[in-house]
Amino acid sequence: MKNYLLAITLFILLSACAKNDPIDFFKELPTYEVSEEIPFDPSWWEAEKKIVIAAKSLYFFSIPFIDLVEPYDFPVLIYVSADSPEQVLEYLKNHEFKHPIIFDPEANFFEKNRLRERFNFDKENTLTAFYMMNDEIIKPANIGMREWFVKELKEFEEL
Repeated sequence: MKNYLLAITLFILLSACAKNDPIDFFKELPTYEVSEEIPFDPSWWEAEKKIVIAAKSLYFFSIPFIDLVEPYDFPVLIYVSADSPEQVLEYLKNHEFKHPIIFDPEANFFEKNRLRERFNFDKENTLTAFYMMNDEIIKPANIGMREWFVKELKEFEEL
């Protein structure tokens, strides 16, 4: 029984540590502005509060969510992995998505930051979103559930 409790305690501690390992933002990756309305701002990486999204699929960008963030002063860093930046930009423009992106063709942000392990995702998961404060992951962001996301944004603003 003692060994069982020790194993559970160790698992919880290691999980907590892994979640808050420093995030490598791969600042050398190219950024693209989907529209002239919202230019990419490198200071977003250093912002106290930020929302980070990493996507290995473009499908999710057909669902509106970025409009919910606009009233808040949170930068949104969006890493997109795909075959070509032209493909990504065309898709985003066709879906009236105007936020700039960070193009990550090798999915380094997703893989090297071990996002699947940090959030306990299965191998099929191609999207992760989370809130960060002072370079620490606070919690996942539920960007696909509009009402829940609005509630989370309000809570995040109050931190």
